[in-house]
Amino acid sequence: TALGFQEGSKVVQWMSETFADQELYKKYYIAMEHAEKVMTGADQEDWVLEKARHIRVESERRATVVRCHAASAALLALRRDGAWVERGA
Repeated sequence: TALGFQEGSKVVQWMSETFADQELYKKYYIAMEHAEKVMTGADQEDWVLEKARHIRVESERRATVVRCHAASAALLALRRDGAWVERGA
């Protein structure tokens, strides 16, 4: 295989951690909020509620996309390895 056992298990571990990360959208939110403030030069007092709402919605969307990709990759890996094939049925 292209990946050895150690590398493959690290990838699966990362995918499962990403899929189960309940704080993922908060990480995206913080990163996007910081980037927006740096780009606009806005202080916390200047922060507009609408912009904060937009970033919250977008961060939740991005977290969902990443979770879906991690879950899809895990399902493909399981399917490829034949983990879902019923044996002896």
